[in-house]
Amino acid sequence: MSENDISYCLVGNENRLKGIVTDKDLKDKVLAQNLNPKDVYVKQIKSYPVETLSEDNFVFEAVLKMIQKNIKRLPVLKDGKVIGVIEDRDIFIKQSKSIVHLASQIDRAKEINELRELYFSLEDTVFTMFKTGKDIEILQKYISEINDRFMKKAVQMAVNETGVDSNFVLMVLGSEGRKEQTINTDIDNCIVYMKKDEKDEFLKLGEKNYTDFTENRVS
Repeated sequence: MSENDISYCLVGNENRLKGIVTDKDLKDKVLAQNLNPKDVYVKQIKSYPVETLSEDNFVFEAVLKMIQKNIKRLPVLKDGKVIGVIEDRDIFIKQSKSIVHLASQIDRAKEINELRELYFSLEDTVFTMFKTGKDIEILQKYISEINDRFMKKAVQMAVNETGVDSNFVLMVLGSEGRKEQTINTDIDNCIVYMKKDEKDEFLKLGEKNYTDFTENRVS
C-alpha cells in the first residue's frame, strides 16, 4: 500500500476475487488490537464477500451501492475479471456535490442545525443530477437513501436529547417506504413501541424530531 500510495489491497487475482484488505482493516483489526503485523495473515483480516460493479454500470449505481453498503471502494469487473477499482474520492473529484459526500457529511453532523442545512442543500445536489438527464427512478432511489440517512441521524439526535431508553422501531411508509421519494413530500412515518404506558414518551420523541428538523424550513 505504501509503495503504491493506495489504501487497499485486493486478495486473490483478477480471475478470482477472494477479499479486500483496507487501511481501516489494518488499523482496527491489527494495530488497535496490539497485534504484530508480521504474525497476522491476510485471510484473518480480509473482508469477504466483496461488493463489485460491472464496467457497464452507471457511476450513479456505484454511488448508490456505496451509500447502501457504507463502503468506499468497488472493484470493477469485465467478463467476471477485475479490471480496476473505483473509490469514493474518484467520484468526489468528478462531482464536488456528490451524494456520497453528502452522506458522509450527514453521518458526521453533530447538531440539528447542521443537519437541517445539509437537508436544504440536497435540493441543489439533486437538481444538478437531474440536469444530466439521469433516469428519474434512479434519482428517486438516491433521494430515498439519503433521506433514510437524514431520518436515522435526526432520530438518533432526538433520542440522545430526550433520553428515551425503550426499544422502538421507526417505520417509513408511503413513497419513502417504496423508495420513490421526492424532495418535497408529505410525511408518512410511525413509531412502534412495546408498552402502552410509553405512549407519551414516544409522542414527545416524535414531536421533538419533527419540529426541530423542520423549524424555519425554507421552501
